[in-house]
Amino acid sequence: MATLSSLAVPPLSLHVTEFFSGIGGMRLALQNALSDNPKYTLRTVTAYESNDVCNTCYAHNLEGVNSLGLGESRIIRKNIEQLKEADLLTSNVWTMSPPCQPFTKTKGSLEKGSEDARSKAFSNLMSILRSMSNPPKFIFLENVAPFNTSPVHTEFTSILKSRGYTYKEFELSPMHFSVPNNRTRFYISAERTDGEGHRIGELITEPENPPPPYIDSNPVPKEDYNNYVPICQASPLSQYILPDSTLQLLYPDLSALLIPPSTLSKPFFKGMSIVGSSDCVTFCFTSSYGKTMHKSSGSLFARHVLSYKDINKSDDMSIEYQNAIRFFAPEELLKIFGFPESFEYQPEISLKRKYKLIGQSVNIKVVEYIMNSILNE
Repeated sequence: MATLSSLAVPPLSLHVTEFFSGIGGMRLALQNALSDNPKYTLRTVTAYESNDVCNTCYAHNLEGVNSLGLGESRIIRKNIEQLKEADLLTSNVWTMSPPCQPFTKTKGSLEKGSEDARSKAFSNLMSILRSMSNPPKFIFLENVAPFNTSPVHTEFTSILKSRGYTYKEFELSPMHFSVPNNRTRFYISAERTDGEGHRIGELITEPENPPPPYIDSNPVPKEDYNNYVPICQASPLSQYILPDSTLQLLYPDLSALLIPPSTLSKPFFKGMSIVGSSDCVTFCFTSSYGKTMHKSSGSLFARHVLSYKDINKSDDMSIEYQNAIRFFAPEELLKIFGFPESFEYQPEISLKRKYKLIGQSVNIKVVEYIMNSILNE
C-alpha cells in the first residue's frame, strides 16, 4: 500500500533564463523566493547580458552559488536581439528587466517605445514567445511604471493571453516593504496553464499583507530635535548607513563621496533631497546617481543630522555644510536594494561604474514578493 510520503509530488526542477541579467538581482530574488518553497528546485541558471562589467560582477558574486542545488550556472555575453528559439528550449522560467529608457517619462526622454533601438531585444523575446513550441512555465518582468500604458505592454500581454498565461500586474515601491526608498516600478508575474490566458484581478498597487509601520523603541535623543518622528512607514536610514570608519576603508579618499563646496554654494542645491539618519524615505536612485544633480536626482545624506527637517536650506549651503553632505555609498545602495551582506563590488570597479550597476538593478525585496505571488499559489 502506498504511503503518503511515497505519493508526494516531487519538486519541479526550474531551469532559469535571466535576460538583461545585470548584476544578478532577479536571480537573488528568485533564490529568496524559493528558499522555503518545497514545490520547486532551482537547477540551472543561464544569464544573458551584453555588458562585460555587469558580467564580471555577477560572476564574482553568483556564478558558483549552489546552496539551492544548482546543477549548472553560466553567463553568456550576447545581444538578446540575436537569440533564437533553439537557445531557449530547455528553459521553463524567464526573468527580465528590459531597458526602461524607451518608456521613461523623465526630462529629455523621447518615449519612443518599440521604435527605440533599445527595445529590439525585448521585441525579439516577444517574437520568440509568440511562436515557440515549448514556452516557459513562468515569466517575471520589471520595468518603469509608464511601461504599463505603452503599446509594447499591450502587445506583450496579448501574447501572454494567446499562449495561455494567467498573470498579475503590480505597481509597487520598496516603501511598501519597509525599505526607505520611493522607487515605484511595474511588474508582471505570469504562469502558463492549461486554461485560457487572462489577467488575474486589477492592477495591484500595494501588497496584500504590508509590514507594520516602523516604531522606534529608542527614546527621543537628548538633543532638541523638535521634528523627530518615531513612527515611520519604513525603516529609518540608520539601518542602511555605513559608519565613517567603514567608508574610509572602502574609499580612503572620502572626498569622492562628499559634495564639494562649489556645488554646495549653488542656489539650486537648496532644492535637493537631503536626508538624515532617522528619515524613512529617499528619492529614486538611478544609474546616473553621482553623475548628474537636480531635483529628481536620488537623495543625498547629511552626516551628523537626524532629520531633513533639521537642515537649514539657503542659497549658499557651503558655509554651514562643508564636508557634511555626501552621496550615499554604492555599498549602502546595495543594502537598500536588498542585496545580501556578502555581495561586493570588485576593487577595480570605479565609483561611477558602481552607481551605474546598482542604479540599473531591481529591488530584490519587491521582486521576491511578486515572484511569490505566483510560486506560492
